[in-house]
Amino acid sequence: MSRVAPETPTPASGAPLSIVIPAYNEGARIEKTLTQVLEHFGLRPGVLREVLVCDDGSRDATPVLVRGLGQPVVHLLRLEVNRGKGAAVRRGVLAASGTQILVTDADLSTPITAYHALATRLCAATPVVVGSRYLSRRAISQPWVRTAAGLTFAALTRLVLGVRQRDTQCGFKLFTAEAGQFLFRRSEVDGFAYDAEILFVAALHGIPTAEVPVPWTHNNASTIRLAAASRAMIRDLLRIRARRRAYVRDPSSSPLA
Repeated sequence: MSRVAPETPTPASGAPLSIVIPAYNEGARIEKTLTQVLEHFGLRPGVLREVLVCDDGSRDATPVLVRGLGQPVVHLLRLEVNRGKGAAVRRGVLAASGTQILVTDADLSTPITAYHALATRLCAATPVVVGSRYLSRRAISQPWVRTAAGLTFAALTRLVLGVRQRDTQCGFKLFTAEAGQFLFRRSEVDGFAYDAEILFVAALHGIPTAEVPVPWTHNNASTIRLAAASRAMIRDLLRIRARRRAYVRDPSSSPLA
C-alpha cells in the first residue's frame, strides 16, 4: 500500500480553493446558497478560485439559475441524466483546479463558515479532513430519526468496511487536490454511499484523515427519501467491500506515495 510520507503540518487555509456543490432539483435554494458562499469568500480575497455546481440531471430551473447569476467564479457542470450524488461530486472533484477542494451540500446544512475549521487541519500530512455531526451532538438540529439513521449507517460502515470515522455521511469534506483526485479517480459509487467508499479507499492507501466537529441543521426541503436511500447505501457497502482488491491495484501510481 502507498503511504503518505510524514511532513511538518502546514495549514492550508488561504490556499486557492475549489468548492464542489452537487445539485439535483435545487432551484428553490441554489441562488441563496451561491450568494452566501460568494459573500463569505468575498471578504477573503484570493482564497476562492471557483465554485463548481455539478447538476445531476435536474428537471427544474437549477441550471438556468446558476448560469443566470453571471458570476465568473461560478461554473455549471452538467450530467445529462440523474445518476446520483456520488457521480455529481466525482464530476466536480475531477474538474477542480484549486489546490484544495471543499465538497458541500447545496442546502448548506453545514454553514460555509465551517470551512475554516477544516482548513486549519488540512496539510500535506493530513490531506483529507471530514466534517462530523456526531463529535458534538449539541451542534446538530435535525429530527431524531435522521440522527438515528446516520449513526446506524456509520456503525454498519465501520462493521462492513472497517473505517474509523464516526460520521461518514456528513456532506462537508475538504481535500488537498492530490488526495481528492486520487481518491475520486478510484471511486465507482454513484449514490449516497460514495462518502464511505472514499474513506475506505483512503484507509486502504494509508492516507491520513482527520475528523472535525461541524454544526448541522437539517433542511426540511431535503429531496432525500430516507428508507429508499438507506437500502441502496447498504447494497453499496457490500459492493465496496467486494471491490477491495480493485481499489488497491497499482498503488505505485499514487501521487501521495
